[in-house]
Amino acid sequence: MTSSNQRSLIEIESNFGPDNYKPLPVVLSKGEGVWVWDVDNKKYLDMMSAYSAVSHGHSHPELLKVLQGKISTPSLDLKSLLH
Repeated sequence: MTSSNQRSLIEIESNFGPDNYKPLPVVLSKGEGVWVWDVDNKKYLDMMSAYSAVSHGHSHPELLKVLQGKISTPSLDLKSLLH
């Protein structure tokens, strides 16, 4: 059963999102490994993995570590400065 919270978010997506295919009536809020949760905190096994774009799983600890390290370094690459 879809909650009123999910229904309102689905309505926004329906009004403003692309109309290329009909998504499932679930609004996801977080993911860890093979699991995802909706905005009502219901847990699902992610059998779609974003059509293989998330084959490494959600919030993979090693990927998060690398990404967090990278975003703490300068994001501007100037030839006049060494970093």
